[in-house]
Amino acid sequence: MNDAADDERPIEPSTAPSALIDPRHWSAARDALLIQGLLLFFGAIVLDGGYIFKCFGAAAIAFWLGVAIIVIRRPNPAHASDISFVRFGYLALLPIALAAAVLMHRFGH
Repeated sequence: MNDAADDERPIEPSTAPSALIDPRHWSAARDALLIQGLLLFFGAIVLDGGYIFKCFGAAAIAFWLGVAIIVIRRPNPAHASDISFVRFGYLALLPIALAAAVLMHRFGH
């Protein structure tokens, strides 16, 4: 008898953290972790006293801070540019981190 009123009630969204964030963020983060893990491994085995590995680590920290800002500001729905940054942004930050490290080594101390 009250079926019409039940159909008009809004559906409550799930409050689980995974439901609040676009699922495309999760798949892009998984891809980023794979890429980052491989590059960090190869950076760790370079015999330069850890210089490359430190650059890769600094880029990783900057990258995940950027991802956190993106996900907090626009959790759902994600824009295509957000997903692209989450997936491939680490690759874009590596040359910047390496260039910054070279400049700091050459001109700073």
